[in-house]
Amino acid sequence: MPATSGHASHSSPLLEEQVVDLIPALRAFARTFTSASFEADDLVQETLLRALRSINQFEPGTSLKSWLFTIMRNAFRTQYKISHTRKPWQHQLRGTADPYGTAAGMVGPQRRAAHRTRSALPRAP
Repeated sequence: MPATSGHASHSSPLLEEQVVDLIPALRAFARTFTSASFEADDLVQETLLRALRSINQFEPGTSLKSWLFTIMRNAFRTQYKISHTRKPWQHQLRGTADPYGTAAGMVGPQRRAAHRTRSALPRAP
């Protein structure tokens, strides 16, 4: 069956296996964008989702690692752009200019605990 996207179908178990083998490198690269391990894992997951969704666009003979790193860089830029284009009033809904604690230097467990606390406030008596 001919490919409709203009690219031959390159998806194969071998290629997908190579993607899986690169997960440790992706995780290390993600940590260059964020110091929070859960955010790095989210970025790896988003990268893998995008890569597997468009695996047929990968050109054989090129570097799979470079292709995945480019996808990750673009995913990070998109997430960064979205998070930094919110209106100031959107960050003040709970009376704080930084609802997730990033400016205060909170990371990992501190940020999750702060988020859980803010989420529980409306239910408090």
